[in-house]
Amino acid sequence: ARIPLFEEDREMGYGDAIEYALELTPSAGDDEWIWLIHDDCAPDVDCLANLLAAVENRPQVAIAGPKLRGWYDRDHLLEVGISIASNGARWTGLERREHDQGQHDGVREVLAVSTAGSLIRRSVYEELGGLGTNLALFRDDVDLGWRAYVAGHSVIAVPEALAYHAEAAASERRTVDVSEAFLHRPLLLDRRNAAYVLLVNSSLWSLPWISIQLLTTSFA
Repeated sequence: ARIPLFEEDREMGYGDAIEYALELTPSAGDDEWIWLIHDDCAPDVDCLANLLAAVENRPQVAIAGPKLRGWYDRDHLLEVGISIASNGARWTGLERREHDQGQHDGVREVLAVSTAGSLIRRSVYEELGGLGTNLALFRDDVDLGWRAYVAGHSVIAVPEALAYHAEAAASERRTVDVSEAFLHRPLLLDRRNAAYVLLVNSSLWSLPWISIQLLTTSFA
């Protein structure tokens, strides 16, 4: 089958680009899935097949993500599901420079998975309104997973599905082109988006504590 290609402005955010593509692609029904792949992510040959196998008998699952390893060090374990700490830090539950020896294998529920290689049920993606409109880059994955969880859906990490991710924007190996990138400073954009995700998704009673945490870490 031919894969359609759409051209748009480089400053378009990731979520906006997905919405643009979906608008031009008629829905195939309730059981349709969309597979998101970053341009600096290389899925293993069996990645999609393993993701589809994992969701086949799990109707409650709306999002599934692969195990991510490093692009340059192929044994470096980057993520097997992600969450967010109360100070906004990205939390993977992994040791620094941890190598993959199968120690985290086995499908399990997580708060979120990276959009680099994630498989998402299209009906749920549209129900949730897609990726956050205020998050052109960074933390959109945590925000989507969190909203899916609140809506009663499950997110799973599928270590049997494997992809290699260069993390080119986060590691500043390339210039960030999105308009919200504050003079192309990825770390600043990441911290701003982390605060936003915490504040808009947390319960009201926890907001004072989270605000104090964010204020304290902003001086670090």
